[in-house]
Amino acid sequence: MARKTFVVAIAILCFGVQPSLAQTNFQDLSLPSSNAVAPVEGTPPRTASDTTVDLPPASALDVPNDFPEIAPPLSNPLSPLGISSLLGSSLGTTRGSRSSMPAMIGDTTAGGCGVLRLNGGLPVASVAHPTFACSRINIAENNSPELRDRFYVSYRYFNEASTISVFPESPTGGESIPDIHRTTIGIERKIADVLSVELRLPINHQLSSDLTFTQQTGLGATDPPRISLPLDDREISFGNIGLIFKTLLWQDDRRLISGGIAINFPTSPDVKLQGFIDDDRFVIGDPTGTLPNFTTAVDFSFDATVRNTLYTLSPFLAITNALNDRWFVQGFAQWDAPLTPLKGSVTSSFALPDLPFFAADVNDAGEIEIQDLMRLNIGVGRYLYRNARRNSYREIAFVTELHYTHTLEEAKIQTIEVIESIGGIVPATNVDVGNIANNVDVLNLVVGLPIRFNRWRLVNGVIVPLREAPDRGFEYELNSMISYDF
Repeated sequence: MARKTFVVAIAILCFGVQPSLAQTNFQDLSLPSSNAVAPVEGTPPRTASDTTVDLPPASALDVPNDFPEIAPPLSNPLSPLGISSLLGSSLGTTRGSRSSMPAMIGDTTAGGCGVLRLNGGLPVASVAHPTFACSRINIAENNSPELRDRFYVSYRYFNEASTISVFPESPTGGESIPDIHRTTIGIERKIADVLSVELRLPINHQLSSDLTFTQQTGLGATDPPRISLPLDDREISFGNIGLIFKTLLWQDDRRLISGGIAINFPTSPDVKLQGFIDDDRFVIGDPTGTLPNFTTAVDFSFDATVRNTLYTLSPFLAITNALNDRWFVQGFAQWDAPLTPLKGSVTSSFALPDLPFFAADVNDAGEIEIQDLMRLNIGVGRYLYRNARRNSYREIAFVTELHYTHTLEEAKIQTIEVIESIGGIVPATNVDVGNIANNVDVLNLVVGLPIRFNRWRLVNGVIVPLREAPDRGFEYELNSMISYDF
């Protein structure tokens, strides 16, 4: 009887307090009159109708346990496009998932860089400027195959990344190999679950884009010429703005494939090289060494400009794969195709008053074709420490990357004669514009240490070229990047 009384009490509580939990098959429960408890004095006697409980019909109570059945969670639901709809937040999902993978570090955009060289009878100057067809977008820099909402600032230091030489055959001439300091401000924003747009704004501290050299007669009869060389001229200027459209193509829990297209806008300044020679004791020598040097008065003016009119279009594919909870790989494949050529112009005048000889003035302009590039980037990483809990993500990883850049066609060198040959005395002097090195194969090694603390990411890396010149765009590169996922 005690057990039946307990069951009736539970049933009353279920209906009186939590009717949604009254899911048991109790049917027409009542206490037999023969077992009725005698009423306490002063209370009315109980009847059978007082102990009968009204329950729903048996057809509505066919759940065989005391609690409602809970459906299991969905596993990797797919959107109508066939792409996982559970992209997760920018903070990642579970421990070992690919969504917490660090971005690639990347390398510089060396490869197919141009040179403006004035040589021949007057071995005067040569400039390999970093913005001369060399500041082209490398999509793998500070980038992930995943789509993210993020803001980042990147600093890169390139040691000995550009060259300038003026009067290299003269004792008073010189050569400089300036460094480059580049700060890039970037933002990536997801427009939808399968599309993001990234904007990059680089700011460079580097060799000046407006260079002028002069040479004048020395003050005394035996004094050397007075020379002004722009070997240490620096400037701060905007680089080429990049815009990257990235779309999600396929993914599962640990792997992802994305692709898209990038546009490089010519927002860095034009490169200008000017020269003035007014020297009564200028020494003219034959670069081949077959003719003797001689001294004569020279009046020479020179003005060359390479206008930054280069737009490039870069389709790419990217992949990432979380091999397990510790190891991961990712990579980018990019084709960099110029849409427009550079535009160049040259003006010059030349005279040898003592001979006398006056060359015809030069005023020429034309287009400079730029080579297509292929970039292949692959990286492998391992987590050294991971602590991924709800709303708390702390990670330290070690990554190593290889970056390969290859020119896909022969260089087209533009040559303009600015000083015609003077019989057998002075060879002609030309201006050469283009990638003097022709085909290049740049291979760089990257090692880095990405650190993550919740929404913040910090990456430090070192980049070392594995080949010698001309397949070497710098001596080494240092990179530091901080980003915030929002």
